[in-house]
Amino acid sequence: MAQQQEDVWVEGTLNSFSKDKAKGTFHTVTGKHIPYKYIGNDNHQLFRAFEYDGVVRALADVRSDSDNNPCSMDIKAIEIKQHNFFN
Repeated sequence: MAQQQEDVWVEGTLNSFSKDKAKGTFHTVTGKHIPYKYIGNDNHQLFRAFEYDGVVRALADVRSDSDNNPCSMDIKAIEIKQHNFFN
């Protein structure tokens, strides 16, 4: 049975993006490729994150299949993850 988790932070990169539909593919840091739809209020947040060359954090409602593998997500907000210069 499919499940949905609300308000989950997911880290990764926006790999593809359709500007007119606000949809694409999100690549997680764990290697999963999840189709997404951006439903947030600030499209500039999405554009900045897509252009950013690094890891972002996305606040999303994530739908999973019966094996608990993420199969799609609705992104509500995106943050650019800051680099740690001290490592």
